[in-house]
Amino acid sequence: MPNSSLLAVKTLNQYRKRDVLSYLGLRYYLKNVSAKKCRWIRDVSTRLSSCQGEASYLKTFHFKELSESGAITHREIYLPAPNEALSETALLVELSKHSIFHPKPYVYSYRFTEESDKSGVFNPYFIGYKERQADIANACWSVENGMVLITDIKKFYPSIHTDLAIQVWQKFCQKSDLESKFELLGHNLLNRQQHSNASLKCEPSLLTGPAFSHVIANLLLDSLDEKMHNITEGKYFRYVDDIAFVGNPHECKKWREILVEELSEFNLELHIGDKDFEVTCEEWLEGENDFESSLGLSWVAFIADVKRYLIAKPHRQKLLSKEFLKQNIRLPILDYSNVVNESNNLERFQDWLNKYNWSFRAVNKIDVDHLLKQAKLCETALLEQFNTLLEQSDDLTIYQRKRLIPKLRYVSGRVLIFADDNLLLELAKKLQKFPELQLITATMKAISTKDVTEIIAMGVNATQAVSQILRAKDEEVTFNIDKIRALDNKLIEQCLAILTLNEIRFPNYDVDSEIITLAKGPVNIDIMNSSDLFIKEVASLHGVGDSLNSYLMNTAFDRDEDFALDIINQLQQSSHA
Repeated sequence: MPNSSLLAVKTLNQYRKRDVLSYLGLRYYLKNVSAKKCRWIRDVSTRLSSCQGEASYLKTFHFKELSESGAITHREIYLPAPNEALSETALLVELSKHSIFHPKPYVYSYRFTEESDKSGVFNPYFIGYKERQADIANACWSVENGMVLITDIKKFYPSIHTDLAIQVWQKFCQKSDLESKFELLGHNLLNRQQHSNASLKCEPSLLTGPAFSHVIANLLLDSLDEKMHNITEGKYFRYVDDIAFVGNPHECKKWREILVEELSEFNLELHIGDKDFEVTCEEWLEGENDFESSLGLSWVAFIADVKRYLIAKPHRQKLLSKEFLKQNIRLPILDYSNVVNESNNLERFQDWLNKYNWSFRAVNKIDVDHLLKQAKLCETALLEQFNTLLEQSDDLTIYQRKRLIPKLRYVSGRVLIFADDNLLLELAKKLQKFPELQLITATMKAISTKDVTEIIAMGVNATQAVSQILRAKDEEVTFNIDKIRALDNKLIEQCLAILTLNEIRFPNYDVDSEIITLAKGPVNIDIMNSSDLFIKEVASLHGVGDSLNSYLMNTAFDRDEDFALDIINQLQQSSHA
């Protein structure tokens, strides 16, 4: 598909990583040929969004952590309706053309992608995280007998008042030559967030979920970031709400005190001091090369070849899916035939040569047997890495444990694709000593036992992660109805809707819910007139008739649509969507 669909694909990739409900709403919208085009999104979607007064967000519940008492706590994520999501992408792409809206070099989160990059509006979190790790290490080498102090902002986004967010937006717009229609759009997006808070009868604060919120949060702290960078002589490093200093103990203590004072101007505060993390520079440097290892190389090669095969030979998608299931490989296989057929032969050839560095000879070497062998090699490598990491898990310092957890999370999330039910239970038992990995442990148990009681209680991110895996084998699940009834009704409805979208069979649960009707179909006039504006917009875009969800969940919109693996995206815990 030519670049006329650039903004559409960027939006799909940005929100598919977070939530399948947002993704399907966007797919309904983009059924219209005109709506796919950048011109429509820049002109029509933005105008509609600028005129809309009422908020149309879906409040969802994502697993956050277990409390000290063992209770599940959730993070509230607000999903914008399809038109707002598309207009938001147009806005953020426009902002990326103006340097004033970019975060400082020592702020590593939510950096804009290049305009031509279809992967989303922000660079993947890991790129910034890896760069920050390297910069902290460089600072450690320059400080004799130094330390690294890491602290974080308490309830960052929910503590940013929308009035303050609007002031910040206006200030930066005045300093730029941003087109007035985009300034108006940003102002209206923030106003709608304010209205959403009012309807929920809570403090007007920045919502977690909309991509625009990340930009506003970075702009709010822009002057503070610059001041702290100068005060510390370049030894200040921020990733969203996570802030690191490198210096001697006296310097780090002083800088933290200054940071507390500066944050108070925005009514923000740090977590109390005993939640800070301190480590000597010497120990920090033991993990300097943690992100330079070969961990996961076999996985990257396997996934890349699967996508090459599906795009080059889309007519063999069903064959590959069948053979994968025989070998217990629970990888979702999308049908690319329609999007490939829309491209002419010359365009496909140019893509292979120019963009993907593909050649016909290289692609022709990839067949089903090749992919099955790759999968086996990948599984073996991941299990070896898993066991090696566990062998290193005893008698760890706090910092060594912090280094180990991301590696275990990375490997465990990918092992889930290949491991059979018995092996998953074994792996889950081995991970139980890590409460930080509770989400992965529960996921392993649910996939193995087909009991999703705990998963539903955890929220929509956990439910989607499990559903996509079980969907591959047409599994039926069970849950404890009495325990489910004790949960929040909205949480239950959303999780059952996700099971329905993934065509997972589950026990009959009597609930009258518009979101489940939207997931199951058929869509009728009543749901198109819903008082819930998110449901109303999505249902209206779908139109009256049988559900389109099965088709849309199984087919790709574009060749540059990311290979969405919820077992990885949803299990990667983050403070912010």
